[in-house]
Formats: sequence, structure tokens, C-alpha cells
Amino acid sequence: MEAMKLTLPWPPSANKYWRHNRGRFHRTKQADVYSEDVEALLADSDCVVPILGFVGLHVLFFPPDRRRRDLDNLLKIPIDALQHAKAYENDSQIKEIHARMGPVVDQGAVSVELFSLGD
Repeated sequence: MEAMKLTLPWPPSANKYWRHNRGRFHRTKQADVYSEDVEALLADSDCVVPILGFVGLHVLFFPPDRRRRDLDNLLKIPIDALQHAKAYENDSQIKEIHARMGPVVDQGAVSVELFSLGD
């Protein structure tokens, strides 16, 4: 399968993605909007989804400003949004990730390349 390439919007902070209320965790409205945006981008692309079998990712983060960020904390939100958008059935299929931080760009962005690693 050919690689699937997407440019996603900058994700909300993990601190604004989940809320805890009455002993349960739930996604915030901001998280729902981000997932819906990613789903719309995937629907508008020429990508064939979902990827079956094992998945690999190349992720390049372009932050919206110069604030310090932990690269590992940035991964979870786009990965979950791509699962919600049905790029793959479950993020447990991801067996390889290459991630790095790029330069600052206006409003931020995330460049993602998804590819099948086979079964």
C-alpha cells in the first residue's frame, strides 16, 4: 500500500483534551472538535482507509510558537484523532513511530505519513 500523507491542524494540549468528572474521564468539546476536523480532512483526501494490519507513522510537528513542548506528549492526540477518523481500526496497530519537531509555523500543523507494515 502506498503511504497516506496528511497535514493536520495543531492539536489541543493534553491538559485540554481530557477532563475528569465524577470518577470518569471524558473528552472535552475541544477534543471533539479536533477529532471532527481530522475526520473531515481524511474524508476529503484520496486516502484508502482503514489501514489493516500493522501501521507505521512518520510525524513532523510544526509548533505555533516557541514554547517548550515534550514531543512524546504531542503524539497521543493526533494518534487518537486518526483512530476516530478510521485511518486504522485501533491505535494498538501502530508498531513504528518516527517523530520530530520542525520549525515554528503560523497556527501550527502536524504532518503525518501513515503506512502499512503488513500483517
